[in-house]
Amino acid sequence: MIIKVIRGSNPTKLFNYLFDPKKQLQTDKAELLSTGNIQNLIICRTVPGRTIQELARNFRQIARLNSQVVKTIAHYSISVTAADSARIEQAIVYEISRTLLERLGHTRCPYFGVEHHDTAHRHWHLAASTVSYSGEWVCDRFERYRLRQIVRDLEIDFGLELTPIRPTIKVKNLSTGEYRLKQHSKHLLPKEKLWRSLDECLPVSQSLARLVMELRVKHPEISVRLKEQQGQHVGISFEVDGVAFAGRKLGRAYSLNGLKRYHGIEHDDKSKALLDRILTLSHEECRVLYEDMEREQPVNIKEQKSYEVQP
Repeated sequence: MIIKVIRGSNPTKLFNYLFDPKKQLQTDKAELLSTGNIQNLIICRTVPGRTIQELARNFRQIARLNSQVVKTIAHYSISVTAADSARIEQAIVYEISRTLLERLGHTRCPYFGVEHHDTAHRHWHLAASTVSYSGEWVCDRFERYRLRQIVRDLEIDFGLELTPIRPTIKVKNLSTGEYRLKQHSKHLLPKEKLWRSLDECLPVSQSLARLVMELRVKHPEISVRLKEQQGQHVGISFEVDGVAFAGRKLGRAYSLNGLKRYHGIEHDDKSKALLDRILTLSHEECRVLYEDMEREQPVNIKEQKSYEVQP
């Protein structure tokens, strides 16, 4: 099971997506387009409303009970494996949804769920107010970490396939907005270009200076910046197509510490001067230095070594 969450403040925009006719069965699509009635599509609810407009109005009314809350809606997407899709009944979908929202603190909040049918595996969405009917805020502190434990508990309680825990080195996630953009554009996103380029250069790099050199020579469209404090490098970021990401935003294995811990990329004070110099060189100067380094000490493929990946 996979559960993702994103928070926002525009109920109409979210609900238009959740009740998009393209994501419904053909029989429900026709009625939705002709009447706008969404009641038959809702799999669980604590809020009235026959149309998107009525639901959105009710969510906004509750949000006004606590004007200090900025992101007033939590959007949870839940998907299960193909094997689980074939055997879980609608009643189980309801129980999973109710249990999830209860564990996350939305029991006394407006919420509803709707299933989508545009993919091979079963998945559904929950929209929950982050303001309760009494005006209390539903705290989202450490929510992503709590979700990991909730997912494992739900899998055990409902007899679902256990989701394998991915090694940190392989964790690469797109946000909900990035997934939508990718579906629309059909092209690699900037984040995906950075993953691909970094994964190409990391196996032949033993040091941060070498990694930056590989990137600058092989992928001149990528810019690398290092954050410095008290004369030491404390962070790294990458930019392509005008979009920049801190290394940790690409994944824990791409932060400055993650590059060392998960990829064996070494960096110390002795190599700082060389790295700072590499970052100031033009592409042509960088290429010449790269060729000189290659003649002096050919690159050793890192696959010939073994590195212990820490959990």
